[in-house]
Amino acid sequence: MSIQSIVGHLRGPTKSISYQWVKRPMLLIRQWCWTKLLRRDRIEFLAKNTARADQAVMEQPLTAAYLESNTRVLPYLIANGLKPNDRFLDYGCAFLRTGLYVIPHLEDGLYCGADISMGRIERGARMLEEHGISRDRYSVVVIEDSKFRPLQNLKFDWIFSNSVIHFMDDDELSRCLATFNAILSKGGQVHVTFPRQEQDALLTAKGQFPRTAERLISLAANAGFRTTLDTYKGSNFGDHHIAVMTR
Repeated sequence: MSIQSIVGHLRGPTKSISYQWVKRPMLLIRQWCWTKLLRRDRIEFLAKNTARADQAVMEQPLTAAYLESNTRVLPYLIANGLKPNDRFLDYGCAFLRTGLYVIPHLEDGLYCGADISMGRIERGARMLEEHGISRDRYSVVVIEDSKFRPLQNLKFDWIFSNSVIHFMDDDELSRCLATFNAILSKGGQVHVTFPRQEQDALLTAKGQFPRTAERLISLAANAGFRTTLDTYKGSNFGDHHIAVMTR
């Protein structure tokens, strides 16, 4: 066995020896203590861990390449029927990158961004200000646990979630989809992107939850949705599929 192959094995799917053998095990230990010993909510743990990890990057600029990588989202949404008067939830909005393109298309106040990280939302809000989008044109909510309480009294015509659901296990995703069903207006639709199966090994190594399209369709059905895989040209969103859910 060559030194190169040994190093490759040590680096693993994440391509990082330090992550594979130090950071990831420590994260799993903290998560186990939080969820098993303290019996606390895992999404609450992720929110706190994200806040800790984000401290080092929160003041760094959001690059043009990062922001421009979402330019294809709005044409996809419009092609699938998004109207300026639709109430729109961007679930897992992070730095509000999707909002940069969607908010100007919508009437004021109809875009709502939701994320587990208030720090990312605040950083995204500063970015939107830099692009001429003021805080009174949209709203945000912070998701603190898997009960999704900040969303429960809201209603939306569109729910969009880009590259988020693989961070949730099946129970968490089931509760999330049930919440989506409860807050979706009559005739509304949910569009969810999720990684293709060739990424499964990497996602598993990172402690995430890859699932097949069939598994997602089954979980969505249990939450009351009919689901189809999107076939709109140009909607591959990089290495992701898109599931379209309606009632």
